[in-house]
Amino acid sequence: MIDYTNRTNFPLEAIEYEEECWSLMQKHGGMRGGYWDQPKPKPAESTAAAAGSDDDDDDILGLLDMEMDVPHEHQPGEHDTCSSTITYMLDGEVGLFYDLALIAQTAAFARERNRTFIIDDSRWNRGNWTDHFQDVRKTQPGPEPNCLPPPANELVVTQRTAKFHFGHMFADNYENPYKYDVSRQKPIYDHAYNSFKNTILPSNYIRRQLTRLRQHFATKPYIGIHIRHGDRYPTNQKWRGDYVPMSEFTKATKETWNTLRTADPSHYTDFKPTVYIASDSYAALEDYKSLAGATVESIGALQTSGDHTWRYMASPHGYVQRVFNGRKTRQDERIRWTQGVILDFAMMSGAWLADGERGPGASICTASSNICKMAAVALGWERAFDQKRWVDADWQGIVYPPWEAFEYH
Repeated sequence: MIDYTNRTNFPLEAIEYEEECWSLMQKHGGMRGGYWDQPKPKPAESTAAAAGSDDDDDDILGLLDMEMDVPHEHQPGEHDTCSSTITYMLDGEVGLFYDLALIAQTAAFARERNRTFIIDDSRWNRGNWTDHFQDVRKTQPGPEPNCLPPPANELVVTQRTAKFHFGHMFADNYENPYKYDVSRQKPIYDHAYNSFKNTILPSNYIRRQLTRLRQHFATKPYIGIHIRHGDRYPTNQKWRGDYVPMSEFTKATKETWNTLRTADPSHYTDFKPTVYIASDSYAALEDYKSLAGATVESIGALQTSGDHTWRYMASPHGYVQRVFNGRKTRQDERIRWTQGVILDFAMMSGAWLADGERGPGASICTASSNICKMAAVALGWERAFDQKRWVDADWQGIVYPPWEAFEYH
């Protein structure tokens, strides 16, 4: 547990939490024991015998085995304070879906441990959480609905501390040890699926825009495609540090459409595919359109929409985190571009479908992108993996595991 004795401002900055985690790791010699183990107090006689010994920390289990869910005693006049919480702190230093992938697992922690889940957006540079998503205190109220956030002595997860929370011990605890294919990831996948289905839900404004967008575009079967450029490159060295060639996307489009038509010819009746393209790069969109030409029936995208609101939300150039965070990018731009990428994600993946709405028959993307990782979650396990409707244009099925739930640095 972090020692807040010399701290005056709470919560800490994300980088300060990371520093504290490193300090605890060094002090206790790493992480040992089970993922959620609680430290056992030493008997008085063994404590006295060990005083001054080099083995003082031998039975300290390590960082993750410290008491992660610290109960908060109610103080006089504070009867509504949450007794125990798990908080995810947004700091705006990574992409939206980098954070969302980690939030999905953190929310699952709170459900598993029966704790109140809190999102701290006080340091976020994308506006308020509720500008984009519903309040998690309503979508996942936990055991104490409407309780007040407690003092600082609670479990706080940030993208900077994710490597401590979601590393090897996390995998050892939550992966299915009896599986050797992507099914090994199924328990972790289920965490993300349940979080996106029940906890991470679009705000009312995003929901209205998404309904309009689907009514406008998703009127017939289609394929969703995500093309990530900007500062995110594929991990397959086959491409020699460049973006995946656009020809791989058009090839995957044709092959995937043929697969869909073969599996369900009564539903996929058009000879040529209809596609929706979500991309951070207008240039990439134009490249796809130019290369695909007459091989596709139609192409939809925010950037080329006839609706001014949707075009205004579209990314004007490849997403570069440093530029997005820079002083030349206004806050209102960050907010609307964030809303735009949420719409794009929903359209290319089928996330958050309302009754009667149509999602894509398949999603094509590059697995190095966190949007692509979460697209597999939105499709559902059976469609994504059993039916192979989640198509990675980067590794194209030759890497293990083909899907991972998140990343951390």
